[in-house]
Amino acid sequence: MVAAGVRKSRGRPKAPAARMVQHPRRVDGLEINPVEDGFMIYRPETDRVHYLNHTAVLILELCNGRNTPARIATLLQHAYGLPEAPGQEVTGTLAKMTEEGLIRRAPAGRKRRTSPRTRGR
Repeated sequence: MVAAGVRKSRGRPKAPAARMVQHPRRVDGLEINPVEDGFMIYRPETDRVHYLNHTAVLILELCNGRNTPARIATLLQHAYGLPEAPGQEVTGTLAKMTEEGLIRRAPAGRKRRTSPRTRGR
């Protein structure tokens, strides 16, 4: 059902992702343009072009650093009225997008600073 539909036109592919990104985030600077049967994604810093279908672009848009792969699958389930969440398909698509350098792990959140304790109070 879900396919990344990534075809390379220029540049070298990245090494396979070592592990699944738990809170994927789209990389900065992507140029996303609609084409006849999907979307063309251009990465200026690597001079690479990717072609994604409509579902794959929706997955890419949901990679905001807050959604987990399970949450993305649930959102797709509701968006398309599916009987169950397409977890395996989303996981496969995210793995391919990670390999191609379209998504990355969200930066770690800031640690909360604790106020120093006041002595003698």
